[in-house]
Amino acid sequence: MKIKAEKPIIDEAVLDLMGKEFKFDHAKGIAEWFKNSVDAYNLEETPDDEQIIYLFLSVSKNTHIKAISVIDFVGMSKEKIDVAFKRWFDPQAARKMDKSQKKNIKTLGGHGNGGKFYMREMFKTSSLITYRDNRLNGFGFDEHKQYGFYSELDNIMIDINNAIERVGFYIYHPLPDEVRKQILRRQRFTIVTGFIPKSAHKTNYVGELLNKLIIHPQARRIIQHKKVYLISGNNMPSKKLIIPQLVPKKGFNVPYEFICPQFLHFENRKIKMYDSSPIRLVLFTSEEPLKGSKYKGMNSIDFLGDVGVIANYEMNEIGHFRSYVYSEFIYGECYAQVMEDEGYVTNDREKFIKSDKSQALLNWVKESVESLCENMERIAKKEAKKQNLQKTSELNELLNIWKNRFLQKVVRERLAGIGEKFGMEGDKEEKWSVTPETTRKKKSNSPKKSGNYGGDKKKRGAFFPEVRISGMDPDPFSNSNEPFYCDPRQPAVYQRPIDFQYGIYWINTSKKFAELILEKYGPDSIRWREYLFQRYVDIIVREALYALSKTNVDLTSDSVLNEIDRITSEVLDLAAEDLESFLFDRNFKS
Repeated sequence: MKIKAEKPIIDEAVLDLMGKEFKFDHAKGIAEWFKNSVDAYNLEETPDDEQIIYLFLSVSKNTHIKAISVIDFVGMSKEKIDVAFKRWFDPQAARKMDKSQKKNIKTLGGHGNGGKFYMREMFKTSSLITYRDNRLNGFGFDEHKQYGFYSELDNIMIDINNAIERVGFYIYHPLPDEVRKQILRRQRFTIVTGFIPKSAHKTNYVGELLNKLIIHPQARRIIQHKKVYLISGNNMPSKKLIIPQLVPKKGFNVPYEFICPQFLHFENRKIKMYDSSPIRLVLFTSEEPLKGSKYKGMNSIDFLGDVGVIANYEMNEIGHFRSYVYSEFIYGECYAQVMEDEGYVTNDREKFIKSDKSQALLNWVKESVESLCENMERIAKKEAKKQNLQKTSELNELLNIWKNRFLQKVVRERLAGIGEKFGMEGDKEEKWSVTPETTRKKKSNSPKKSGNYGGDKKKRGAFFPEVRISGMDPDPFSNSNEPFYCDPRQPAVYQRPIDFQYGIYWINTSKKFAELILEKYGPDSIRWREYLFQRYVDIIVREALYALSKTNVDLTSDSVLNEIDRITSEVLDLAAEDLESFLFDRNFKS
């Protein structure tokens, strides 16, 4: 049976029902009006630098907003209002055009509902006053949410000067001089105004509104690429709106690009993400954390189509990150036109329609962000370790001095003759330094004295062994000034053959135990100072055993243990006198 099809009739109750889902804050609503203005310009192929939009705010003395207007200089005909603005839920509404406008232009608007619902739901009354081709039209919503043409502004023929005068009555304030000049120059305009805004979270006062507007994903890109000016109050000069310029995090100055695989797996399904045009994600970093700050809305990913944002997700909406703290420094753009082409974009372009494909895309974005977070964490730990080692180097200098005092006081005064065992030559106060060019250079000018190790025979070390910090101090036997690194598998106190020859020791800061102390307690902690001190005890004991082996070729386990006990006891006794503050004072400063 064949029927004669008729167009559906929509009851106003449906608009009331749908309107509840379009409860805007005013930043979001203004963004919808901005999009409509940009679409009007784009349909006429107006260059970006000629797309001028004014945001006019009528305010009370306490900066409370009484009326909001968005002004562009394109204008609409009565025909355009009839076929586009009056219609609800038309997926082609944003593309409806006058005869003079170009076809096949992509637009920011979706179904043409956002701007109208904002007018209908968030103001006591609202109006659209537009002038084009010498005709003035007025259309609006009254206190009962009824909409239609103003009877006295229904496609009337009028010159531009009289049109300007008539406009003031319908927007309840004179047009700013700057706007008047633009209208006279361009001979066209559209002014959308909402009167007595309803209360909306943190957007009813000028400062609050602007803070949210400039970071709103739908408005942000328009403000960034078009000429959007603010006029706040009568007779006030205009001010160009500017998006905050985020300084990249140090060490992460360049964008990080990721290409989505053509197929992704989600819940045991293999999902084809695109055919020929890859989905591309570009991540940026900020020196300041973006979450919980004035930039909170920027801690997000904008999903982009060919023109504008098709969805936006803040980081906490994408998922939980293992390196959560670093995700607060990241924002980005994901170019995913395929999501719009295949119908995954919602009416208000805030989020994607829930589906396996959209969830697979979000999971991939999350993994990409996580990889950057992990890289940032690695760099941060490396930098923290560098700072820790700088502090450790200062502590090491102090222990080096103390160790020399110990060797002088204990070894010379109490263990007579042990100086020779330690490889000492010359005067008691003689000290040595190592350079790559020579085996030894004396710091003093005193002549070398002969001894048991004279002649050409290579000597093992100076009287005072030198202790260095791996990862911080350079290798004295390398032409490079880069730090010398030990491997985590090497001993806590490490010596290469050449180090042994010249009496150099390395404290291996790459050992897992050392890293854990630094990470958990820091270089200023008692735990770390105690760890360094214990390594010095190890070194002094080694030197004592080496000295013992020079004079006692028949070493036994008892003699070795006795020597360890004696030297350890001497070290601890002197440390109790000299290093009490170093070892036990929480607020010790080197």
